[in-house]
Parts: sequence; C-alpha cells; structure tokens
Amino acid sequence: MGCCILAIFGAAWPRLVLILIYLFNPAIPQKAFHTLLWPLVGFLFLPTTTLAYELTNFYIQGGTSNLWSILLIAIAFLHDLGQLGLFRNRRRA
Repeated sequence: MGCCILAIFGAAWPRLVLILIYLFNPAIPQKAFHTLLWPLVGFLFLPTTTLAYELTNFYIQGGTSNLWSILLIAIAFLHDLGQLGLFRNRRRA
C-alpha cells in the first residue's frame, strides 16, 4: 500500500508544483511561454521538463542558452521518460 502511494505522489509532484506556480506566480509561465498550448501539453506529457524549462527561463540569467540550464532540462527530460516507462527492460517469459 505504501509503495502505491509513493508512486502516485512521485508521478503527481511536478504537476502539483506547476499548478502552484500558475496560482501564486503567473509571471513565470507568461515569461516562459507565449501561448497556452505548450504548458498544457507539457503538463500532460512532460511535467518535469516543463517545470525545469519554466524555472530556468525565469530564474537563471541567460535563460536556456546557459550550459547549466540545458543540463537541468536534459535531466528533467530523462526523468520524464523514465516515468513514462521508456527505459523499462522488457523480459520474455
């Protein structure tokens, strides 16, 4: 039972943070994205990558052209792919 709750929380935390950012500081998504389409797609499919992109665009000087920003977004993208199960080892019975 505890593992299921932990898995649900692990999958939901970036979405919860994105919702809190949109509610309490709407300047962050407005600066990062110019339309509403990309944040919604990111919220559904790649929430950690969307969160990393928003935060690097808003807080890090130079936006996404900085090496550390690119590295952070790449790690977030790999995290999202791992949550989607793309790195799962498929065994044959």
